[in-house]
Amino acid sequence: MSILSLEKIKKSYFGREVLAGVDFKLDRSERVALIGENGAGKTTLLKIITGQESPDSGQVTLAQGTVTAYLSQQLESLGEAASLTVLDNPRLDQLEQQLTRLAEQMATSSKPDQAQHFSSLADQYARAQQAFEAEGGYDYRPRLAQALAGLGLKGEILEQPLSSLSGGERMRVKLARFLVSQPDLLLLDEPTNHLDIDSIEWLEEYLLHYGGAVLFVSHDRRFIDRLATRVVELERGNLVSYKGNYTDYLQQKAEQERYKQQELERLKKEAAHQAEVKQTLLSHRNISGFHEREKKLARLSEEIDQLKEKLAASPQRMSFHFLPADNEGDPNRIILKIQDLSKAFGNRLLFEHFDYEMKRHDKVVLAGPNGCGKSTLLKILLGQLPADSGVILLPGDLKLAYMQQNVSFSQEDCPILQELMQRTDLPEGPARNLLARYGFRDIDVFKQIAVLSGGERSRLYLCCVLQERPDLLLLDEPTNHLDIRSRDILEQALVDYEGAVLAVSHDRFFIDRLGGAVLGFAAGQILPYPSFDVYRRQARLLVEQAKARAADPSRLTAEAKARTDLRADLAEAKKKPGQSTGRNRQQRRRETARRQQSIREAEERLAFIEVEQNALEEQLGPDSKPADYQKLADLSQEYEQLSDQYLRLLEEAAEADSDCD
Repeated sequence: MSILSLEKIKKSYFGREVLAGVDFKLDRSERVALIGENGAGKTTLLKIITGQESPDSGQVTLAQGTVTAYLSQQLESLGEAASLTVLDNPRLDQLEQQLTRLAEQMATSSKPDQAQHFSSLADQYARAQQAFEAEGGYDYRPRLAQALAGLGLKGEILEQPLSSLSGGERMRVKLARFLVSQPDLLLLDEPTNHLDIDSIEWLEEYLLHYGGAVLFVSHDRRFIDRLATRVVELERGNLVSYKGNYTDYLQQKAEQERYKQQELERLKKEAAHQAEVKQTLLSHRNISGFHEREKKLARLSEEIDQLKEKLAASPQRMSFHFLPADNEGDPNRIILKIQDLSKAFGNRLLFEHFDYEMKRHDKVVLAGPNGCGKSTLLKILLGQLPADSGVILLPGDLKLAYMQQNVSFSQEDCPILQELMQRTDLPEGPARNLLARYGFRDIDVFKQIAVLSGGERSRLYLCCVLQERPDLLLLDEPTNHLDIRSRDILEQALVDYEGAVLAVSHDRFFIDRLGGAVLGFAAGQILPYPSFDVYRRQARLLVEQAKARAADPSRLTAEAKARTDLRADLAEAKKKPGQSTGRNRQQRRRETARRQQSIREAEERLAFIEVEQNALEEQLGPDSKPADYQKLADLSQEYEQLSDQYLRLLEEAAEADSDCD
């Protein structure tokens, strides 16, 4: 049964038709992804559903009694006093006060002559209690706290006034409130904005088990892949529906494009044949037959034009390209070397003892939760922030380019066209053609930079910087503000780009397309991983181990002491090889503690190697590089050596136990 139905919805702005008779039905428990290019009308459609905007024509129908919640991209006021905290709910507080007041009045109205008044109070109390229960009043605060923790807000921040929170934090509060209210229909416009990887994964799990219907707009393709039971694409004012998730959508879309191309070729052949027949009829002076073929040829030409229009790329689609790179030089040339790098802010450690080498064709993504130090590392590499310790080595002739999250320009009053011409020395004609491929057309090229939106600023910056052929390209969240098709084009351009790329990104699809190599942040460490999935599994293990050590500081101290004692004993044994092996009880205990520590460390390392081996084996295929197989061989060799060492430790432990007996 449909919870939402749209019939012939039309909407235009300033003569431009955005929605051209949209028909759509959403069933209960469906999770539908609404996709389309920027400006296609996705947000407009959500606002029409919620009644925030009215269609020019058409009908929106919601099932009777449907409760709807809408999370927009824009941060509207939460509609509450600035002094209220994150966990406060004025509506529930009001109901709770009403229940308390009614209970007190009922207690003083229990005399026989007040029976009618008591009955009225009891009815009011029942209605208030029903409303309080319906809104989840009895367990609202713990459920909200749990949702906020999943979205990355916990601890002292829950007691802070809403007015003290950042825009991203307030957006997460709004999302958490919607989730715990359990609406029948949840409308989400770019819900993964402002969320880090941990929060996105939590939201995915929550929505996978959500009982209501969900209609969401997103450019996060992995998010769509995990959640969507159906994908609907808004294109040229109409919706086209595809069963399944984003991967299914791509397959169905490709099949449709192949069919359209085949149909176009068939129509062209038919048109050529009809043109020949028409000419033959004319030469035989068959005028009626000639005119009949002429009409048929006109119909075919019209069909061909319509099909070409459908196959043509959208005029708003971005086109990225790189100038040919200089292929000379050693592909194994080291263009970046990091040695023992550490950084902390006050008592908060971001990372320490980080070592890394990057070659001229490497493409690597920095991944980790918000605030872990990804952007900080980029700024250290650029010389914008000092490291606490460590060394960074770069070739003297390295050409480096950097795009930050919030793009800035030195001349904000400069027109777009002038900015590009100054930075590239392109003449006006080629410069305008290049800008058109980045979505700046006609009079748009004369806009001043100061009036551009965030997405427009990013596109202009990319347009300029990619003409400079850098050896190393540093990117901080490059897919922000880009729609799905533009992300696809950017990713393919970066794959084809022969220079090195070091990017910060939360876009899991982008990470996979770029090659999968990850430098992952977890528990104060930065380590290389062959894929994002391997990083996430290992990051959870590292975080849990760090929590265990933090919960039991004596364990960390004992482990460090055991390692120190072991080194001292080994040094002493080298000095006195013939000394008696007799030990007192204290020495035995100390040796047992060291052995147990070595066993734990071996178990942890074996578990880590198993995770990496499994991930590599899943990825190996016909297109795998020799380095991938070498990596797997190295891991297997290390696993065998460590397994032998582990078994020896267990045998030693068993022998020591038998000696004590």
